[in-house]
Amino acid sequence: MFQREIKELTSIGKNNIYQISQIEWWLLKNQENYKCCKENNIKLNSCFDDIGCACGMNSQENKFTSLYENLSEATEFHRFEEYAKNELTLYKSIISDKSKIKEWLIKNEKIASEFLSTFLIYYLNYSEIERDNYHLLIFRSEEQNLDIFIQRTDFENLIEFKELFDELYYVKKFYPEGLKRIEEKINKLPKYLT
Repeated sequence: MFQREIKELTSIGKNNIYQISQIEWWLLKNQENYKCCKENNIKLNSCFDDIGCACGMNSQENKFTSLYENLSEATEFHRFEEYAKNELTLYKSIISDKSKIKEWLIKNEKIASEFLSTFLIYYLNYSEIERDNYHLLIFRSEEQNLDIFIQRTDFENLIEFKELFDELYYVKKFYPEGLKRIEEKINKLPKYLT
């Protein structure tokens, strides 16, 4: 089950590298399959009728759902590519004005430090050899022998935007009030004994 759909996906990429448009096409084409899997996985693969259990974790439906959701998540990040391009253009026009840079950081704080907080780690940190981390790894299943990468050029503005924001915010500390607020939130988290 779902082998045909996965084979179709692997046939449209080149050396496991895809364009975002190919991923979006495949997601749209398989939207009904995803809904069916999501709704029926527990019913079809549980030992306890309609209650979830570990038996469903290795089901074909669960594997398909996982693949679909990982690809879908990458497309959600891609929706900010144009925004990132515009913000990079704006940054280049204010590069020598520290007060405007601070305003730029404040404006982009939520998206860059919250929504994109794990973006680079999830997609560009899959090899210990840094130069090998070029295209974005959006799905890996050793069991299925399946790696899916999206070409870096489809996310070039988002990557540059996130790297720039992190450099200005966390390294150069152009907006220390934001860092202080984050530190205060971390300090309010429950402390666990080790």
